[in-house]
Amino acid sequence: MTTERELPWFPGYEFQEFIYQSFLILPTLVEIAASPGAAVTAKKWAKGDFLQGQAFNSGGEGKYTLGATLQFDSGPDLKLDVSIKGNKGIGRAPGTFEATGTGIEGLLKGASYALYGWVFPEEPIANNAVRVLRVSGI
Repeated sequence: MTTERELPWFPGYEFQEFIYQSFLILPTLVEIAASPGAAVTAKKWAKGDFLQGQAFNSGGEGKYTLGATLQFDSGPDLKLDVSIKGNKGIGRAPGTFEATGTGIEGLLKGASYALYGWVFPEEPIANNAVRVLRVSGI
């Protein structure tokens, strides 16, 4: 018998607000030569609001798609249209996603960005839909 905790869960993105942040890693020569675990210099590269719609079942069992916009804080015409496809999580295990952000106007027109990551569920999981606790990506 499969319990609710073992069933695929659906990420409920549409009811949440997310802030996107990315960082540029800038190690010094000393930091490059340091042992693993040493601190490395970085600076905030970008920050913005991630505005998403509702996720939909798509692409087969256990899969979903989502459309969104990433609006950067540094200017009104600095935004990306984002297309996401992912795998639902199972139980307490995270779901995954692959996102492509495409610039359609202004300085970002023609730019294409890829982001891969994980969607972590907030407890409790009910009716196979969850509030998203955290999104992490590379």
